[in-house]
Amino acid sequence: EIWAAGPHTVLPVTFEGYPFVRPGVPPRPMESKAPEPNASYVTLDARRPEDTGDVLRDRDNGSACCVPIIWRDGSGHKRKLLMGVSHTKTRRGKAIKKSKMYNYVSRLYAFDPIPPFDIIARSGYFCLGFGLNKFLDNPQHDEAEQSDNDQVWGATNEYKLNVRDDFFECPRIHFVSGITEKIDDPDTVVISYGINDCYPRVLEVSKNFLVQLLLPRN
Repeated sequence: EIWAAGPHTVLPVTFEGYPFVRPGVPPRPMESKAPEPNASYVTLDARRPEDTGDVLRDRDNGSACCVPIIWRDGSGHKRKLLMGVSHTKTRRGKAIKKSKMYNYVSRLYAFDPIPPFDIIARSGYFCLGFGLNKFLDNPQHDEAEQSDNDQVWGATNEYKLNVRDDFFECPRIHFVSGITEKIDDPDTVVISYGINDCYPRVLEVSKNFLVQLLLPRN
């Protein structure tokens, strides 16, 4: 997978022989031609009349892929799709303050598992949380104090997501690096991600909950 959206772009690779990509032969990516669905819900990045440009970059990058899901279309028919996580970030440029650049958000997307891998559904954007804090979450477990390294401490407590000068209780940078079904429990998804490029976390979440995020809000 090269691009998770705009359009969905993949590169066919065969592992039956070496080399997997022939030297001197340019790769031929496969692009989906189907229109991409709207996000299932609108988030703060949506364009406003006073905007001179998009707040976020207009193309999603891949983060982690994929787990199988059962999708029910508008007619009630069931089909198997693959679900992954993509990401984008706030724009950068000379006229943009440094504090407003490099703010990451993620979204879920689901696509047809057969070529050309058309995207069927996309969630709105979301962020993932900081490490647990003993004063707020669990008095017996404090991820923020597992290290006296100042960089790690800041990553688990500070440097919050900033979009349109609104700050959120999640890291400025979170990056999903892995997604898989939990062993012996295919209804649970395990997601690994990094916080501000210096602290790792793993979470478990219901697959059904993730699928619900892909459904359009009325």
